[in-house]
Amino acid sequence: MPAVTISSKGEARVRGGHPWVYRSDVAGADAAGGDIVRVESRGRALGFALYSDRSEIALRMLTRDAHPPQDTLWKDRLSEAIAYRASLQIDARRAWRQIKRIGGRAGPDAGACTVLMREIETLADRLTGADVQVVGALRPGMLARAIRVAYDPWSRPGLARLAAADPGRDGLDEGAAWPVAGDTGWSSYRTDGALHSTYWIASWPRTDVGTAFLSPLLLHAQMVRAIAVTIEPIPPLRAIREVESALTSDAADQELRQRFGFIETARRRRISESTLRREQELADGHAAMRYAGFVTVSARDEEELDRHCSEVEHAAQMAHLELVRLFGDQDVAFTYTLPLCRGLR
Repeated sequence: MPAVTISSKGEARVRGGHPWVYRSDVAGADAAGGDIVRVESRGRALGFALYSDRSEIALRMLTRDAHPPQDTLWKDRLSEAIAYRASLQIDARRAWRQIKRIGGRAGPDAGACTVLMREIETLADRLTGADVQVVGALRPGMLARAIRVAYDPWSRPGLARLAAADPGRDGLDEGAAWPVAGDTGWSSYRTDGALHSTYWIASWPRTDVGTAFLSPLLLHAQMVRAIAVTIEPIPPLRAIREVESALTSDAADQELRQRFGFIETARRRRISESTLRREQELADGHAAMRYAGFVTVSARDEEELDRHCSEVEHAAQMAHLELVRLFGDQDVAFTYTLPLCRGLR
């Protein structure tokens, strides 16, 4: 087994739960890029990691025990994520009073399920009010089918034929959702017969746009792609504290600039106006949100993927979006466009 020795500083990071080790903390390496290596420090094994000989992030921790990772590592990790999706949709620390009251003698699990269903119904009502048609929540078999199609978009016709031949078929078995094999590259992620590349939406429109500003990316682009936006509401008290702090900071900065004779730039005025607008929106009762968006492009081979990536980057520019390709982290980034309900960190 290839091995990499890290410094005491790197060891402290690993023992503290950090997911990676920087190149500056690598003391010695007997491995090639892409190897799964044993991570050591002062003669003691700290776990196993994926090694890169080019990135500044040299080690990405996979396990933290003495046993090498098994071939089913990624499948097991994704299975755990799916099993955990309900608790991620409901924060038990915030909803425990409702869960306890509704569950009663039936117990907290029954209460949590009831609260979850109420939240789903509320979300469906709000989406319907926004003219978004809601068909229903995905059953386990349908969720497995959605994940399978995400990994291999060209499996869709075969799955459709299976469903037509067996009308009682409820999607796929969970074990069939995952790819047979996967291989991660610097700029792409291969699963079975498909190649994927994932982008992060680093910048949203900074000028006023119409309601259909995403049309170039959603409707006009012809490549196979998946677009995911995760939105999380910010608690009202926290949002108010943040905007009040920003207003105080802006006022103090403006006073200092005036005292020392600095002019106020257009950029600073725009930031101040944005903060005042946020305060007004909160005062009017609007909710504050934080969000993250990702785009995954899929193709059959590298030439087609390069062409489709160029097309999606152009479509994003037409939609006033800035895309950043998540180099060196494509396998993990791909999961950001899967329906795993993990929320934001």
